[in-house]
Amino acid sequence: MAIVALAIAMMIWVTVDEFRGLRTAVPEQSPSSDYSWGGIVLIGVIALIYFFPTMLASEHHNRRAVFALNLLLGWTIVGWFAALIWSQTKLPPAATSQASSTYACPKCGAPMTSGARFCGACGVKVSVVAEEK
Repeated sequence: MAIVALAIAMMIWVTVDEFRGLRTAVPEQSPSSDYSWGGIVLIGVIALIYFFPTMLASEHHNRRAVFALNLLLGWTIVGWFAALIWSQTKLPPAATSQASSTYACPKCGAPMTSGARFCGACGVKVSVVAEEK
């Protein structure tokens, strides 16, 4: 955290120093000098650091919510770290396997989840159908 604050302070100091150099530059210096690109590059680097949690959440199941948190509260250290930690969370294995494991009802063939005791289509108790066969 201290390293990030130090890096931001150094970027601000360099930017202020560059703008002072632009004001006191000699008139012969062209406006397309390296000083004019320094501020643009600095803003780009700051934006990359600011939206780093959003970039990490590109494959996250709640990537839009991570982006909203990062955009609205990322300027606070707590909000930025909350977005960073949230972007690295994964769905628990039970939630992903439970949603994808379905089977057909033995009587009517309707799709059922793995933990169901009754068929939602015909109302037959699953264990009764299994005992009949």
